[in-house]
Amino acid sequence: MNGIDFLSEFVVTGSLRGLRIDSPVGDVDRVMEGDYIDAVDGGGLVMRRDYGLMEFGFNSDSEFGWVLKGCGIQLHRLPYSPDLLEELRRDMGIDFQPYTTWGELNQGISRHSGEGMEVSDQDTFLKYRMSSTKVSVIVNNANEERDDYVGYGDVWAVHLG
Repeated sequence: MNGIDFLSEFVVTGSLRGLRIDSPVGDVDRVMEGDYIDAVDGGGLVMRRDYGLMEFGFNSDSEFGWVLKGCGIQLHRLPYSPDLLEELRRDMGIDFQPYTTWGELNQGISRHSGEGMEVSDQDTFLKYRMSSTKVSVIVNNANEERDDYVGYGDVWAVHLG
């Protein structure tokens, strides 16, 4: 699967490979491949799990254990991480490019949904949000050229939550 299709499906469905808000941590373990780092804080009530490109946030629930409260795809890490691009192809079967433009992603989203997205200005970023799925696309709005950092009009990250 290419990166645009993967991201478009995430935005339109609000599901990352079947993972949704309130999914238990065990579901994330079954879906995700590769190494990760866990960081627990907030007095043991909040956990962040970082897989490199994808990050998951959990809250502790006395009945269900760790439950998903948000996740993000950190596309801004790809231009300087060729090893991460290869890892995604190998472990998840997703072919991302180092840069994803908002234009490309918006076309992909439009193929799968007729719903418009709310836009807000976040200073050097624009935030496009699909309210029905609670997924936001953060786009670099600073007048910068690409290098080992995303440039103007490139997607910085995609977040659920």
